[in-house]
Amino acid sequence: MQLLSFKDPVKDDDVALSRARAGMAYLDKKLGADWDRKIDLDRLDIGSPRYCVLSQLICRGHWSLLFPANPVDFGFSCGELLDALFWLPMPHVKRSYRRLTAAWRLLFLKRQGERELQVAKSRTSEVERAQPSTVSQAV
Repeated sequence: MQLLSFKDPVKDDDVALSRARAGMAYLDKKLGADWDRKIDLDRLDIGSPRYCVLSQLICRGHWSLLFPANPVDFGFSCGELLDALFWLPMPHVKRSYRRLTAAWRLLFLKRQGERELQVAKSRTSEVERAQPSTVSQAV
């Protein structure tokens, strides 16, 4: 049992990123592409029953959200047993939650940056289409 071994349930950043990516893909499939805009990144804390990804979504009206069978594989928590016992001072679990929170935050920021790049490209295309070409001006 991981709790008694005092090993980190999320042993490193690669595991945390892998789980958060799986969680994002799961939520994209369940809720569509814009669900992440409802997450308050300043308060995001996977170890918090109030500020984790799923809690923030449910508080914003996603009551029909179906949870995956094994939430730990999707970066939502370190597991039901550890979540239930989180009030105990367990540094190894807290480290794991910090890793998951950092991974989710990184993926959210990456997604935001990709959206901003798409918007900038779209605006550039609109400006180019609106400007008459030098060839048509010469004719």
